[in-house]
Amino acid sequence: MSELRFGVISEVRMSDGAARVSFEDRDSIQSYWLQPLLTKTQTAKVWWPLEIGEHVACLVDENGEAGVVLGAIYGRDPKPVGAGEKDCFIQFLNGDFVKHNSDTGDMEIKVSGRLSIKAEGDIYLQGARVMANGSPVSRIGDTDSDGDVMVTGAG
Repeated sequence: MSELRFGVISEVRMSDGAARVSFEDRDSIQSYWLQPLLTKTQTAKVWWPLEIGEHVACLVDENGEAGVVLGAIYGRDPKPVGAGEKDCFIQFLNGDFVKHNSDTGDMEIKVSGRLSIKAEGDIYLQGARVMANGSPVSRIGDTDSDGDVMVTGAG
């Protein structure tokens, strides 16, 4: 018979993402290795390993020997700062994030390191205005222009 249990990740095996879970309501008894429930694992894949100390919900047998980690849940930690009611928000360990607001359609990406976008084909940027803010803004390779080119600034 399977049962829903809540616990805390105590070990993670990075080779396959399996985790051991400590169930505080069962005198902190530790499960055997449980696989996490993932979105995709066949041709398209999602990999986001659980973290030690993360609160999770599990579906396990009565001895905690077989089952699955259903997913992470908010325990004592609050939801990410900046995540609103209409936001889809993913925050990474270092504070970087991806945020999308379904009301406004705005998307924000914060990257503390280098952002690299690679495509086999063309890359199109389109907007009411496309702005680049950096010093210097560098261009590598040839430049084609289909329209006016306006340059302002000191000399």
